[in-house]
Amino acid sequence: MKGFPPLEILVVAVLFAAALVPLLHLTGEHSASAPVATANTSPAEEHRPQVAGTIRFSHPPTSFTLTPDDQPATSEAEFFWRGHPDGCELHLTASWHAGTPTVAIEITVEPEGIPTRSTTLWADNPLDELVTFSWPAQTVSEGTR
Repeated sequence: MKGFPPLEILVVAVLFAAALVPLLHLTGEHSASAPVATANTSPAEEHRPQVAGTIRFSHPPTSFTLTPDDQPATSEAEFFWRGHPDGCELHLTASWHAGTPTVAIEITVEPEGIPTRSTTLWADNPLDELVTFSWPAQTVSEGTR
């Protein structure tokens, strides 16, 4: 027995629409991309982009700390903080076991509304480095309006 193609197309379209509704709720445009002013957010804070960062090592360190701008230090591979309108500074300290070869360290920062920035450091044991990323200040204010 042969099916009726217009009916089959209608059934597939209805199933697709039913699956699309939850996806639109998850990925749709919401006010999350707009700056949120809270009671403890000053007007100067509103122009500071939210920054997500990651750090990767070619050889795992025995210990490391990363201090973004004036924020508390972290020892996590992923970190978040509010950056400055014109860039950020990251203070990285790390150490490895004796005999570890030269290590490649990739640091990536993703400021909200600004293209991703990345750099690679090469280090021997131990490391104490200040890494600077910069971006145009007007990009931040335009991207967060």
